[in-house]
Amino acid sequence: YKPSGPLSIAFDFMTVVSIFWHGIIPIISSKIVILITVATAALVYILAQRSAHRVRKNKKILIIENEQQWEDGWALLEKSIQIYPFIGLDCEWVTPANRKRNKVALLQIASADGLCLLVRLNLWRSPLPLSLEVLLEHFLIYKVGVAIQRDSIYLALDYGLLVNGCIDLRNLCAQNKDLKSLGLSALAKHYLSWNVDKNRQVSCSNWEADQLHPNQIEYAANDAYIGVLLYQKISMQLIQSSFAESNYKYWKRINSHWWPFLDRDYKQSGISQNYLALFEPVGNSSALRSAAKKGHTVKHSFCRYCLICAPDGQVIKCNMKIWLWFWGRDLGQYYGSNPYTLILYNSPF
Repeated sequence: YKPSGPLSIAFDFMTVVSIFWHGIIPIISSKIVILITVATAALVYILAQRSAHRVRKNKKILIIENEQQWEDGWALLEKSIQIYPFIGLDCEWVTPANRKRNKVALLQIASADGLCLLVRLNLWRSPLPLSLEVLLEHFLIYKVGVAIQRDSIYLALDYGLLVNGCIDLRNLCAQNKDLKSLGLSALAKHYLSWNVDKNRQVSCSNWEADQLHPNQIEYAANDAYIGVLLYQKISMQLIQSSFAESNYKYWKRINSHWWPFLDRDYKQSGISQNYLALFEPVGNSSALRSAAKKGHTVKHSFCRYCLICAPDGQVIKCNMKIWLWFWGRDLGQYYGSNPYTLILYNSPF
């Protein structure tokens, strides 16, 4: 067993120091060698732990409630994306007792350099900025997080925001047998040596309040920022790279390794393997059905794909050719044209 994080640094340092003392100065008492080694390793551990805490606090959090604030935040975010073509993404909403959830209230976006934009969608009064829509739809700017497909569905249903290029971090580390859980807290503990406090009182608090509490702000920013740090750490381990370069070409090459996981749910089920090359699962269709009854459609001017909703609740994303095949044979009820959506009468799988 070899520890990770700051403890790993102390472990490695203790090994090096021990070899040095035993090999170079064999005349010194072994007890003194052990004492000096342990004391030095403890000091290194404390310094490394403090460094980890500094990284954790190295965030710039901006609350976004209007278009001008978004433009100021976007100017900073765009610079980061030009180097690191991926962002952490998460959403928060209110679910009243014994009722369905409300619309997404907060959209969290984090960059690799620590910028965290908390977009308060519930307070937005003007049309959402085009730059935000393009950012979320851009396939080559990865959106990373845990259960991120669920968030992308909610954003599409609630605000017509299509989110492409989603990477569920659980897909990248599913083969790691040392992990007993694949939640954000467990991943942060394993890969970053962070103890993430997923306080239920905060996670279930009122995200639609006029002003967010500092605990809410910190909680929301961490959820998105940790996703970015995990993506970097996991990627470096999987490709067995010891040094991360800070340039776009390097991270573009890293991103290319994870194409098979783009816009894929964790542990897909209910879809024949023969269809995986043509279809990409998106989420559950119950919300789409509810929206269809109310006459709502998902609106977006840059839509490049179609949706097909199966009777068992599975939503699949496909190209226009496949969609027209089902529609042309009258196999489902037409619903919406942006994106083109069909609710099937019978399951094709």
